[in-house]
Amino acid sequence: MTCPHSSKKHPFGGLKRLESIFGPARCPSLIYIGDHEADVQFARHLQGALGEQSRVISVAVAYSRATPERWEHQPDHIARDVEDLLPIVGQYL
Repeated sequence: MTCPHSSKKHPFGGLKRLESIFGPARCPSLIYIGDHEADVQFARHLQGALGEQSRVISVAVAYSRATPERWEHQPDHIARDVEDLLPIVGQYL
């Protein structure tokens, strides 16, 4: 049985998606928002694949019954409701 989040552990899919959206150019900052610890892991793996020219910021949303405080892999930010996202995003504009 395969974990539904196992594909998130490898950055290949994320890199292909970024390339399809932005082309070959790299974004200096990306914000990856998710409600599972695998999303934080994916953001870290994507950061490693992109290298120092980009920064991947992970945001865990805790308004979907997620409990990021208990995760082994901690996000850069936690949003407890949708309104928390705007100030987080604003820090990186």
